[in-house]
This record gives sequence, C-alpha cells and structure tokens, in this order.
Amino acid sequence: MHLPRKPLYLASASLALAALLSACGGGSASSPAPVAQASLTATAASITLAPSATTALGNTGGSGSGAVSYSVVTGTCTVSGTTLTAPATGGTCTVTASKAGDASYQSATSSPITVTVLSYQAALTASVSSASINAGATAALSTTGGSGSGAVSYAVTSGTCTVSGSTLTAGSAAGTCAVTATKAADTNYVAMTSPAVSVTVVVPVAATTFVTFDEATAPGLVAFGDLVATVASDPALSTNKVAKLVKTTGSQTWAGATITSCAYPANSLPTIPLSSSNKTMTVRAYAPAGTVFRLKLEDASDGTRSVETDATVATNNAWETLTFDFSKQASGTAALNTAYTFNKASIFPGFNTVNASYYVDDLKFMGANGVSLTCPAVPVSGVPTKAATAPTLAAANVVAIYSDAAGYASPAGIDFPNWGDSTVVSSYAIGADNTIKMTTLNYKGITWTTPLNLSTFTKMHVDFWSADATSIDVFLISPNPTTEQAVNIPLTANAWTSVDIDMSKYTTPNKASIFQIKLVGNPSGKTVYMDNFYFWK
Repeated sequence: MHLPRKPLYLASASLALAALLSACGGGSASSPAPVAQASLTATAASITLAPSATTALGNTGGSGSGAVSYSVVTGTCTVSGTTLTAPATGGTCTVTASKAGDASYQSATSSPITVTVLSYQAALTASVSSASINAGATAALSTTGGSGSGAVSYAVTSGTCTVSGSTLTAGSAAGTCAVTATKAADTNYVAMTSPAVSVTVVVPVAATTFVTFDEATAPGLVAFGDLVATVASDPALSTNKVAKLVKTTGSQTWAGATITSCAYPANSLPTIPLSSSNKTMTVRAYAPAGTVFRLKLEDASDGTRSVETDATVATNNAWETLTFDFSKQASGTAALNTAYTFNKASIFPGFNTVNASYYVDDLKFMGANGVSLTCPAVPVSGVPTKAATAPTLAAANVVAIYSDAAGYASPAGIDFPNWGDSTVVSSYAIGADNTIKMTTLNYKGITWTTPLNLSTFTKMHVDFWSADATSIDVFLISPNPTTEQAVNIPLTANAWTSVDIDMSKYTTPNKASIFQIKLVGNPSGKTVYMDNFYFWK
C-alpha cells in the first residue's frame, strides 16, 4: 500500500521562497540607516564687533529637519539662541553651528568662524588754541589721546561756530560754541568721541590802538617830575615791549611821562576824537594793587585845554586793563570839553602816592575803529636861504651858547630840554653853517652843566630869523633862588635880526651865576631860527 506525497512538496517550496526573499533584503518592515548631512556653514551678521555689542548668528547648508544651535569654541563671547554677545574687552571669538540629526540624517557641526572684538581707544581730548576768540576770527583745533590710526574729525555740537578741517571759525554773535573731536575706528579700535570743549565768542568793542610800544619806531616818552621813563621788556612776557615808569624817592608825587608819536606839534599824538558818545580810553597797567593812575589829555598847542581822570589797579602786579572815562574828570580839574583838540597824552603812575616801578602798554581810544593815526605835517613857511653874518670877535672875549664860529665852544652839557613846551628843536643847515630851528615855538629852555659867570660881560649877541614870529623874549635865569628876567627882541620878517643887547638891561638875575636861558615866541606856535648866541666883552 502507498502513502500520498504532495504535502511534503509544498512545504519544501515555502522554505525555499523564504530563503530567497531573505537573501534579497525583502520580506522585513525595519527603516534604512541615517546618512551624513550636506556641508553646514555658520554665519554672523557682522564679524567685527564693538565691545559688548551683539550680532545675529545664522547658517547655510546642512540637511534635514534637525534643530540648529551655536557654541563659542574660543574666546569670551556668549551665545543666547542666535544672538552672539561680545565681551567688554577686545580680542577674538570662534563660533560653530551644530544641526541635530533626524531619521534620515546624522548630526553635523560647522567649521568655526572668527568674530573680532575691537578695543576701546584711550581717552580722547579735544583742545582749541584759544578759549576766547573774536566774532569771525579763527582758532586751531587739535587732540591728545585716542588710539590707533583712525582719522580725526571735529564737529560743532552747539553754538554758531563752523569747522573746516581743524580750523574753527567763530560766528558773528557773542556766546559759546561746543566742539567735539572724533577719532575713527580702525582694525583694532572702535571710534572714540571726546567730551566737548567750550570756546567763548566775543564781539570786540570798537577801538583804535594809538600806541603799543612794539612799533618799529618806538614812541617817545618825555618824563617829568624826576621820573625815569623807558621802553622796556614786559615783566610777564619778555618778547613784548612796554613803557617802564620808575618813581624814586627823588621823584615828585605828580611825576609822569608824556607819550608821543608825532613830531608836530611837539610831544603829541594823532588827534584823539573824544565826543559825547565816545569819551573813554584804556591803558593796560602792571602795578601794585591799589595804585592810582591818572591819564591827562591836552591840546599840544594849548596846555590850558585839557581833561584828566583816574583809574585804580585792582590786581597786584599782573596785567590789567584800566578804563579812563573823561566824562568823570579828576577832582579839581577841568570838565571835558569835546570842542577841544586832544592830541597829547600824559600818564601819571602812582599819582600822589608810592614810589615804585610801573609798567603800561596799549593806549587805546574806545568807541571807534579806524581812527586816523596820521601825524600832521610840520607847517612849511619861509626859510632862511642865507646864513647870518659870521662873528669876528676873538674867542677869548666870548662865552658862546651856540655858534659855528671857530673857537666859540658851547658850555659843557648844553641841552634844549623839554619843560612841557610844544617846541620841536632840530638842526638846520644853511650851506656850511648850522642853525637851531624851533618849530611851533611857545617857549624853549636852554641849559648846561655849570652856571656861567657873566658878571664881566657887557653884551649878549643873538641872531634870529622868522617868517611869522614878531618878537622873542630872551630870559636869563640864575639859581638859589631861581630868578629870571626877559628882554624883548623885535624881529624883522624873513630876514636875520642880529642884536647886541646891553647886559645892563638884566638887573634882576645874578649875572655871576647864570644857569639857564628861556626863549618865548610871540605869538606862540611860530617857527624861529637861531644862530650865534653868545656873550662878549
């Protein structure tokens, strides 16, 4: 008997099919293994940061849906989400981006990127060449401090000034301007802006400077009252020239000096145009605190026309500008009369008080710019073209005051000093003969060192020539006590008047001790030439 064989055949076929499917990878429900992502790159909105600044982080590339995070690899930056924060100090940080894996992709990390953190500059300070400038004037700007190679620029933060490069120009109105300096950033440092520096803009009062003592031709100083007056170096700034006025124990309490720059009239200045609206002058003074200075203005041709006023020093031995208001005349002096001509200025330091060294500078008229500083021309009148007759008396019988004659020597120390007169004395040559020319003659003294004994001399000779004077008063003066007497000499116009005056006409002076002569012109202010002034017997 035989058994059925079909079921054994089917079971064998099923086993073979299962083995085939297994060999081909089929027949299972498991997922495939994750693969590597595309290249991941970290990015930053800015790779150069100021201290404590932030930047946004980002990325490109990668694959899949994994979350992205960022990490600081080196440096002291910090990350929060996608925000990178720089430290407060300079340096560098490196940062990576990481993208997490998912079912299909493995996790990925980028190469690090470098972020540079700049440093703060050293403190920057702006400076200006002058803290106070006149409206419309300029000043130079500069800086100190800062760091790096960044360019410096300037900006006006308030006020009406303007800046061009490193030059500040003041506006037209008084006030203040504030200016800052900024030094630009470079590869190592952030930009730096300085604190503001303040500049005062001043609208100067209209003024005309008459004397500075720095002129190429120094102004004259005619001292009186035994004061010593010189142009000297500024006690505070040696390159500046000023007037030095020294009062000693031998000086008069009213001692001072006349400041002059014009030859005509004598000891004068250009006209100072005092008016009802402009009646002040200023002088810079360097003196002990409390010192009273007096400034006197006059008509150089008429000393009876004057005005004077006082100002007091407040600062001890430091330069200070004194204002002299001539509408407030000094006690006991004449009131201002603006109809007068004022062309002579005298300064009295330490008036009626202490003896010391005083300094003054910069005589200014206040209230007007551009006042004319032109000196008037010396009037031209007729002049002698022929010399006076030459003397023929033997020199042994002559005591000469002035003459070119052979052997007629003048006494030692002969001088024509200023006695407050307006006379301008000069030498005038007529051919080979020298004469004395006296312009704007009101009066003029003649002095010498040792008194002359003229008691045995019988005549006084003198030659005068004038186109406009009508006579000359010739005074002989003796000392102890001072005694003087005049003899009037009428003149012939435009010709030499040669006279021999009998000495017996001088009855008052001590003729054994004559130490001065005074000449007075009639009328005042004319031009007179003199020659051959001598005594003879």
